[in-house]
Amino acid sequence: MGTKTTDISQLRKNARAGDVMAQYRMGVALREGDGLRRNKRAAARWFERAAKAEHVDAQYELAYCYDHGVGVPKDECEAAHWLRAAAEQNHLEAQYDLSVCYRKGEGVRRNMREAVKWLKRAAEAGDADAQVMLGNLYSDGKGVKRNRKHSIRLYRAAAAQNDPDAMYNLALCYQHGEGVRKNYREALRWYRQAAEHDHMEAMNNLGVAYREGRGARRNYRKAFYWLFRAACMGDDEAECSVGYAFFHGEGVPKDWNVAVKWYRRSANAGNDSAQHNLGLCYRDGEGVKRNLRWARYWLGRSAMAGNKSAKKATAELNK
Repeated sequence: MGTKTTDISQLRKNARAGDVMAQYRMGVALREGDGLRRNKRAAARWFERAAKAEHVDAQYELAYCYDHGVGVPKDECEAAHWLRAAAEQNHLEAQYDLSVCYRKGEGVRRNMREAVKWLKRAAEAGDADAQVMLGNLYSDGKGVKRNRKHSIRLYRAAAAQNDPDAMYNLALCYQHGEGVRKNYREALRWYRQAAEHDHMEAMNNLGVAYREGRGARRNYRKAFYWLFRAACMGDDEAECSVGYAFFHGEGVPKDWNVAVKWYRRSANAGNDSAQHNLGLCYRDGEGVKRNLRWARYWLGRSAMAGNKSAKKATAELNK
């Protein structure tokens, strides 16, 4: 339900009288078109008035306006300025975003120490995104001394807040034995949790685990279920795997025509395995009419990407 006209009139009156919260709410109402005609410039002006009075949410919203050019000219330096103002008032999202500015050098000079400092503040206050990003830095040794056990602790803290990226990262750590002892069952458990939170890469990896029997008994139906879900979200590896499943009848009835459609989707996205498989389909006339010109085209693209099987197949075609 929108804001009533009488409420807007009082809100405007309070804002003009210097009520900082009213100024912030006027900015939100004008930005969203709630009870007022949407006006992004006016919204930014109200955010600025409230921000200068140290309203922390207004400072964060004004930073967003400058970062994206919403109602004001795009200005990364101004965005960073207002992010710092909000971050110093312990606004968690601002602290995280400010760390990104320092990490990438957006609006400020690149400074990994400052990036880590603000990430730590946000992570210690319980921000899951900051915990995941700081965990990544400790895992890679960027800006901090590499400490994969500490990265695991950070991932666990974020996973406890149902952060799917943290769950996915934990799965990778268990799969490869980074910071923890290698454990495929634990990897599968964390992939499943992340996948159930719609994490695309986790869906793909979970499908692969079921297909290969890694961490659980091999189950082609479960494999196809998760691979298909990831493919429908646009994961090119999953698209190729779905094509492979249809081609060989793994978890689904064999259907070369459908297999070719999935191979093509993945191949067009640049997946060299799909390009190789699609080239073979054209070479052998499986799922498509035999066409050596298209076979050479797709095998050639795959070979250029470094696919050894495609290089071999291309050489045989050119004999």
